[in-house]
Amino acid sequence: MNLKFYLNFYALLELHPVTREENRAFGLAHVLIKNKPLEQLITWTDTYKSKLKEPRLSETFISYLYGITFTLVVMAFVLGLLSGVGLLSYSGHEPVNVIYFMAVAGFLPLLTMTLALFSMLRIGNIRNVLVHLSPAFWMEKILGFLPHSMQENMKAVKINPLLANWIIIKRSQVIALFFSFGLLLALIAVVVTKDIAFSWSTTLHITPEAFHRFLYTSALPWRDLFPSAVPSLELIEQSQYFRLGDKLSEEMIKHASKLGEWWKYLTFATLFYAIGLRLLMLLLSSFGVKHAVKQSCFTLPGAIKLLKEINEPIISTHADKTEVVFHEECYLYGQTIQM
Repeated sequence: MNLKFYLNFYALLELHPVTREENRAFGLAHVLIKNKPLEQLITWTDTYKSKLKEPRLSETFISYLYGITFTLVVMAFVLGLLSGVGLLSYSGHEPVNVIYFMAVAGFLPLLTMTLALFSMLRIGNIRNVLVHLSPAFWMEKILGFLPHSMQENMKAVKINPLLANWIIIKRSQVIALFFSFGLLLALIAVVVTKDIAFSWSTTLHITPEAFHRFLYTSALPWRDLFPSAVPSLELIEQSQYFRLGDKLSEEMIKHASKLGEWWKYLTFATLFYAIGLRLLMLLLSSFGVKHAVKQSCFTLPGAIKLLKEINEPIISTHADKTEVVFHEECYLYGQTIQM
């Protein structure tokens, strides 16, 4: 049950490839799925999809959709890669503030996934603002750059708003996932090729003890398996940075070799919050698309009529010859006159 089935079923309903008698014959030939309307539609589509002209609507539409998504995925990956390099840029004079990277690798994914969850809860609303804020919603803007014939083919397809919203949410998760892949690749590449000194600094009055409790809590998914990927209180105290001038404190210079240990926490935070949870969101949205296809195929014009033709017996009437002869007799005052 996927978008390809939906589009093939949609095209067959528009084409009307078989007669009512053929639909009834199909129903009699598949009595085992008589009380399973969804399976009936799937089997019927598989049986008659060969009648569709090549290339099929499902092939062209999915091909265009894939091309648009691939373009946005590449853009998101490059953006994530450049963002990671920028956040980890190290001049050698000032340490890299881990707060910025944590915000992009942890806070931003959690925020966008929360918005996605709210949009899933309001998925039936056609004017769902949260759905329209997602990057995949702007895929339709790219249609303006396609050839006119492609635009007409895609715009001619009337997709149920419920299904359209789920498609947008799913594509958004794919785009965000590849942004995170770019971010992770940048982190690994920079750590491997450079000797970076990490620090943490914020205008807010946060003590090292409070910051350690926060990091220890956020590292719950992996801290038992990889305890070295949780910054110790000592490391947090040594890497706290105050911008009081152009020079680093002698204490930070003294422990410079230890400041690079932050990369372990940043790596696991990116893997769990930006990639792991995003994969779960992608899986959830995939189930949502399948469920939306099931619901949407019954709302297509002609779907209910097709099920009736498949399941209901054909009742036809015809005149018998003896009956015709009888009606040709005229009764007049009790006498029968043969016409």
